Amino acid sequence: MTVEHTTSPGPTAALAADNPIWRTVLDGIATALDAVPTWLWLTAVAAQLLLIGTLAVIAVRRRDAGKSSSGLFAAAIAATIAFLIAVLAGSFKGLVAFGRDTLHWNDGWEYLVPLTLDGVAIACALLTLAAVKKQKPADAAYRVVWIATIASAAINFDHEAGSADGSNAGGFYLGLLSLLGMLLLHIILGLMGEVGGPRVVRVNPTFGLRWITSPADTAAAWLAWQNHPPLPLRANAGPEQTARYASVRHALAHLETVRRAKRIARYRVDVPAAGLPAAGRARLWPWLRLRQLTAKIADQAKQAAAALAEEQQRHADALAAEKAAAAAKVEAVRAELVAVRAELDAVRVELADTTALFETASRELDQAGRALRSAEERAQVAEADAARARSEAAAARQSVVGMIAEADGLRVQLRDANREAGRQAALAAMARDEADGLRRQLDDRDARHAADLAAMVERMTAERDAAVAKARADAVTSVTTPARDAVTPASRDGVTPPRPGGATPDRSPRRPPWSDAQKAAFAYRDANPTATWIDVAKAAGSNESTVRRWFKHRDEYQASLADVPASQIANPKEPVTSGANGRTVTTR
Repeated sequence: MTVEHTTSPGPTAALAADNPIWRTVLDGIATALDAVPTWLWLTAVAAQLLLIGTLAVIAVRRRDAGKSSSGLFAAAIAATIAFLIAVLAGSFKGLVAFGRDTLHWNDGWEYLVPLTLDGVAIACALLTLAAVKKQKPADAAYRVVWIATIASAAINFDHEAGSADGSNAGGFYLGLLSLLGMLLLHIILGLMGEVGGPRVVRVNPTFGLRWITSPADTAAAWLAWQNHPPLPLRANAGPEQTARYASVRHALAHLETVRRAKRIARYRVDVPAAGLPAAGRARLWPWLRLRQLTAKIADQAKQAAAALAEEQQRHADALAAEKAAAAAKVEAVRAELVAVRAELDAVRVELADTTALFETASRELDQAGRALRSAEERAQVAEADAARARSEAAAARQSVVGMIAEADGLRVQLRDANREAGRQAALAAMARDEADGLRRQLDDRDARHAADLAAMVERMTAERDAAVAKARADAVTSVTTPARDAVTPASRDGVTPPRPGGATPDRSPRRPPWSDAQKAAFAYRDANPTATWIDVAKAAGSNESTVRRWFKHRDEYQASLADVPASQIANPKEPVTSGANGRTVTTR
């Protein structure tokens, strides 16, 4: 077998190139739908109806049991929508075939047929739901839904039944798909609109299948509703009244009301006309004259019945009056008999009351005698109790007087004790003040003695240092200048004079004049009381131990400036016969 290779596309390739992608996709979907057998569609529809019925029964049972059925409702809606898509797909296929075969629409125009029929029906169904949500009447959209649905079903039936390879069963099936699709959509939207939704006041009644089952009565009800509209619904109407308004039952009741009003109006016109000769249309239409005469006869019968009823009422009233008079006489006799019986009963009651009073008086007299005797006994006992109480009261009065006297004595003793306690407290306060004064004097004496001793030690130390310095200076002078006899005297304040020969002065003097480093340290510490020894040492350019020694020297110098005691300081070489506190000191 030889395979020929050509550079030009074949007819299949050219046809595929002319068709757009969407057309190819839609043709594929249509081919897939064509491959589905009819029995499978019928089985799907039957299964769908069975599933919806089962879910509805389960939902009703759960609602009766008080359980929530929101999940079940959602599942039912989802399943119903899935089957609805399948049903609409079948109707869609039949309408597309009608547009392609009958209308000869191609290149995608054939899809306008299902969009303009089933699509319009679906859109109007959604508009119906929106109108319900907005509490607006949706009669027009409702009619459009069923008009488009019936048109779609009729087109599917006619196209399938009239095609060469079609049949009436196929047409019936496709028409049934259109009706079932809209019916399922209507049920779904009704359920979604009724769940928690408010009731909408209808303007016109919706008769539905009644146009087929009872067309004459339905047409009369519709004409009565249009020509003689009922009163509008009140603003404060309840849910039941709102639901009944513009319903089929309300429309039929309104039809009966209109017919009764017309009969009453005709009766009011026919009764006067029957008393006159036939005129107008009554001459040509015998049944109109018959109706007038019938109305007249009915009116006369009504008047005769009213007269008979009035006569019977008068007779009944007279008979009732006679019966009332006889009854009044009987009642009078009965009243007299009752009065006699009442008087006899009153006498019997009075006799019984008198006997009872006599017996009661006898019992009360006996009780009074017993009460008098018991009262005398109680009086004697009370007199004895009163005498005993008087004696006890006198004794209690005497004891109270004694207790009052004792209380007065105790009060006086307490006052004296308070005075003595106050005096003792004053004496204790005076003794405490004297002790504090003596303690302060003793502290002052100790302080003065310590100051005197420190001053004396400082003075002796200074004199010793001065003597040592003088000796050292004399020695140096004698060594350096033996030919000279002059000696540099020491300063009276104990400060070592500058060394001869131009030596450097002491950098850490114990007394003023202080060195520059010492002055810098003292000034820094006075300006910064919270500074540490390390900070002061850094400011003075020295170490911490040297700075501490400088401040110690300054404190010692300031302490030496205290007041010198006026008493003569004893010669250390002589024995001291008295101490600082006046105590005798024995020396050997």
